Amino acid sequence: MSVQFIAAMTRPSGSWNDIPRRLKRHFGTVHCATLDDQLLDQIFTTTAVSYFSDERDFTAEVQQVVVRLVPLTRRLWHATKVSL
Repeated sequence: MSVQFIAAMTRPSGSWNDIPRRLKRHFGTVHCATLDDQLLDQIFTTTAVSYFSDERDFTAEVQQVVVRLVPLTRRLWHATKVSL
């Protein structure tokens, strides 16, 4: 039987304790830097525009909405994150 675990944690600080090395050795550690808003918009707009393209039979109206939808979604995410 194969078992896989996915874990997430913040950096240790204050009363937060780091997990022991004996446990950490079983995980691949990945650190993701925070991206600025302009770069996030560029990445997700490029992805969305390429998905909602003429080749997939999406209209020009849908393609125009997608370009505006990405920054709007990011701003909504920021507003939601602040209230959590």
